Amino acid sequence: MPFVVNIDRKSRLIESRWDGPVTLELLTAYIDKVWADPTVLSFSEFADMRGIDEVEISSEDVRKFAAYSRQFDNPPTPTRSAVITSPGLVYGLARMFSIIRSLDPADRRVFKVFKDVDAGRRWLGSP
Repeated sequence: MPFVVNIDRKSRLIESRWDGPVTLELLTAYIDKVWADPTVLSFSEFADMRGIDEVEISSEDVRKFAAYSRQFDNPPTPTRSAVITSPGLVYGLARMFSIIRSLDPADRRVFKVFKDVDAGRRWLGSP
């Protein structure tokens, strides 16, 4: 499985770990699996993408994914998503995604990309 998800309802936190190649299809499958559930829309997210070793998406795919994810992931209150990556292409594409999402003033989920796990957790306020 290219991603593993743990939903902690008590802490209101979704944690995912990604390994192997990433494609637009895998990204949309993640949205379908996690964010299509309306009971988790107000949860924070911690996505560890340091295990991604191959990127099979284009900048146009990132734009498509941002639009697709926005359909499902529109929380009722402001929430945060921390994305942890290694330096390089995944970091750049994750930053592009976060910028695209931030351009919509109605979007209440804030994405921030980190290279450091502890910094991402501190930003989310989670242990």
